[in-house]
Amino acid sequence: MAEILDIGVQKRVLEFLREQGYELPEDSSIESVRAHIPSHVLARALAEATGHNFVDLSSAPPPDLEALRLAPRGLLEQGVVLPYRLHPTGMVEVLVGDPTDVMLLNLVRTTLKRAITVAVADPMLIRSACLRAMEELYGEQESLETLADQQEVRELAAEQGGAVLTLNRLIEEAILKGATDIHLERLDKREARVRYRIDGQLVVVDSEIGTEKLQSVINALKIRANLDTADRLRPQGGHFLYVSPDGKMRNEIRVSIIPTVLGEEAVLRILPKENAAPRLENLGFSVPILERLKQVAATPHGLFLVSGPTGSGKTTTLFALVQEILESRRCKILSVEDPVEYRLKGVSQVQVNPAEGVKLTFAAALREFLRQDPDVILVGEIRDPESAKIAVEAAMTGHLVLGTVHTNSSAQVAIRLGEMGVEAFRVADALKGALAQRLVPKLCPRCRVEDHEIGEVLREKYRFAGAVRAYTKGGGCEVCNGTGYKGRVGIHELFWVSPAIRQSILRGRGSEDLIAQARREQGFKTLFEDGLEKVAQGIISFHDLLVATGEVGA
Repeated sequence: MAEILDIGVQKRVLEFLREQGYELPEDSSIESVRAHIPSHVLARALAEATGHNFVDLSSAPPPDLEALRLAPRGLLEQGVVLPYRLHPTGMVEVLVGDPTDVMLLNLVRTTLKRAITVAVADPMLIRSACLRAMEELYGEQESLETLADQQEVRELAAEQGGAVLTLNRLIEEAILKGATDIHLERLDKREARVRYRIDGQLVVVDSEIGTEKLQSVINALKIRANLDTADRLRPQGGHFLYVSPDGKMRNEIRVSIIPTVLGEEAVLRILPKENAAPRLENLGFSVPILERLKQVAATPHGLFLVSGPTGSGKTTTLFALVQEILESRRCKILSVEDPVEYRLKGVSQVQVNPAEGVKLTFAAALREFLRQDPDVILVGEIRDPESAKIAVEAAMTGHLVLGTVHTNSSAQVAIRLGEMGVEAFRVADALKGALAQRLVPKLCPRCRVEDHEIGEVLREKYRFAGAVRAYTKGGGCEVCNGTGYKGRVGIHELFWVSPAIRQSILRGRGSEDLIAQARREQGFKTLFEDGLEKVAQGIISFHDLLVATGEVGA
């Protein structure tokens, strides 16, 4: 009977999703589409399919404290069920993400020792609500329990009032929402706010935190990152590994704290999960560029660099390339980074530490790497003449060297190496290629609006033939949390050093000449031209492409 019910529920869920505009193959199942459907949409579909009420926790009243107090702390820590309302009859309304999970519902009945009625909500919002409930119910106690081991923390615990739980809640909410950064900011002497950076956009998530609570959270943050809690006059930086109570979230958190005229502010960068490097195929490369990158992964020696501004995904691309190398051949890989963002098995990673008495710089690490018999060397950033010269020398002596550098275009990488004192003949001999990239917000596929004018521009000015469907940002919907965007995608340009281009580098040609030659020889496409392909596919908007590339009058 359960199997028949499951099949029926599954069929009704898939029908609901198709009615909402999702294109699903005939052989789809709930599990196969789960990763591609927003959690709140799937929860609503499950509610419709099973006949339960759906509660939108983003706009609904908060849960009753009387209902929450019935739940043991361990139940709230799991974050999968929320006691929501206590009826006069003594029945408890509970919110779950999957009303077909019979084992969970039986556990809830046993734990609460009450009759229950079930409603459905977004599991991500259930998790957030459970964290807020713990913060409210156990805040003061949590501060004292978690921080009681250290003398200086014991002195702070009385004033913190749940700051540790607030910090944990902010981190988990940010991870669940796909944020890359958490900003703790002051607006004046009394008001503060918390913002998440989601898909490149800053979104206010808490505008009523208050400066006293903000400082308590920053104090808790300092303790977690092993920083000086008494020093509020100098910038401080650190990091720590965040592990959720259920162990499902494991993210490295990088911390930066600065003293402003209003007091301390902090930014937390949420780094990828351990061993979570992406694959090259999933980063939005065009087919020609993807083939070249796989060629780099198979290259035994040479220098390949990725350029772009901070936050353009350079490290992600490099580690996807490293992942490709690990899967294709046996080799020794060493990396020096600042900071270490991805942690990969099979890669010996070194963290830069320029502190007095340590002096572990990029250049110092590179010099020592050459004594470690590596096959592949990854340099987090080539930022000074010494590290540039050592990297080039390593590439010329039988090592594959990967790294990042700050330039505006891929062809400028060769020029930049020359500006850092590397002779032209060494650059020409060592450099295999360079990739420039930017990240552009992807339009939400549900609320984007077709842009007929840009479609005509693509056909008339840029000579696009065939099916062209250009879109611009819509007004926002439940899928994109009202932002009009859902994720980000890379745009790229690849400068490949052919024998003819190697001769041009030797002659000292400028970047514009090198680009013109690469265009004639290889069909080189600029960042803007690569982005136009994604505009024509309806992935990004023409306006966002202009902003990302800085093109004027394009």
